[in-house]
Amino acid sequence: MNAYKLRDYQSECVDTAIDWLKSTTSPGLIEAFTASGKSIIIAEIARKITSLTNGKKVLVLQPNRELLMQNAEKYRLTGERCSLFSASVGVKSLRHNVIFGTALTIKNYLDRFGNETCLVILDEADASLTPTILSIIKHLREQNPKLRILGLTSSPYKMGSGYIYRLDINDNPVPEDKAINPFFTKQIVHISGRCLLDQGYVSPIVVPSI
Repeated sequence: MNAYKLRDYQSECVDTAIDWLKSTTSPGLIEAFTASGKSIIIAEIARKITSLTNGKKVLVLQPNRELLMQNAEKYRLTGERCSLFSASVGVKSLRHNVIFGTALTIKNYLDRFGNETCLVILDEADASLTPTILSIIKHLREQNPKLRILGLTSSPYKMGSGYIYRLDINDNPVPEDKAINPFFTKQIVHISGRCLLDQGYVSPIVVPSI
């Protein structure tokens, strides 16, 4: 039983992501403003996918130990167990269906990852598109051609290459000079700061008069 209640925009985000993952193998991107609760969104998507796929595995990749522990903690609030696979926390386990890992550790143990992985979730996706992570995805796709990829970020832009998605939320193509070889096919959700402000989840910035 979940120890949390999704906010309305989180619930809509999860539903949109699940629909996308059901319909295509193309990588989808969730842009979510800081304080939107990305860890909770990741937890709920991972929980639903494992229940829909009858025991397939979900791999959540994040760039550091701190995010790994945070995301795993939020996932445990679903009432389900998860595994950690990271040298930085001293654990390399594949026991449970949802695995939170760091890329460098997983790259060194790719032979332990077979065709049972159905989804890779990339937290901080703008910083996660490294050669190491791309090699992990390549290996997992070779094992399972139906592998799904989902990214989450508050900043879908990389210096030097621009936006990391090809189509915006309204299916408008991003100009090629503003998105050079983007990894993600589409920005499937955009949770803006205005959305959080309008729903009362963040406070407006007040600049004091001088």
